[in-house]
Amino acid sequence: MKNKRGFLLGEETVKIVIAVVVLIFLFGLLGKLYYSYSSNKELRQAEESLNYLLDEMSLMKVSDKRSVDIWNPVKWCVVSEISGSMPDKCVSSGWTNCLCICVPSSVGSGVGTGLICDLKGCKAQSVCLSSEKVETSPIVIEHSIQIEKESGLFRFS
Repeated sequence: MKNKRGFLLGEETVKIVIAVVVLIFLFGLLGKLYYSYSSNKELRQAEESLNYLLDEMSLMKVSDKRSVDIWNPVKWCVVSEISGSMPDKCVSSGWTNCLCICVPSSVGSGVGTGLICDLKGCKAQSVCLSSEKVETSPIVIEHSIQIEKESGLFRFS
């Protein structure tokens, strides 16, 4: 006579192992979906913020100064051109002037925020649009950007 109790124990073990593998797969899938959503959310926020910034710039008169509140994405960079080089998205689109909101490329150990705004970050994640001429060094979004328009040229601080 065979021991049926031992056979049932083997079946239950297989069912438990399969259930654990399925749960791990489902949690992995859920994690990937969440990461995809949160990443796209920041890019959508950057695009909306850039459109708002360009709208505010278009309303400015010559010799005008204005403070523009940009809330999202926080700690990203506003970049026009760096040392005469424009972000790749602007060059490939054929724009002579553009404005981008980019993720900072890394965190430095320097004074202030420690965020480094350069073209590497614009290659990683960015939103760029054609704009009027902007003369500024890259700045980190910290809720408010000061815009000054003088002789058709915009400066940020």
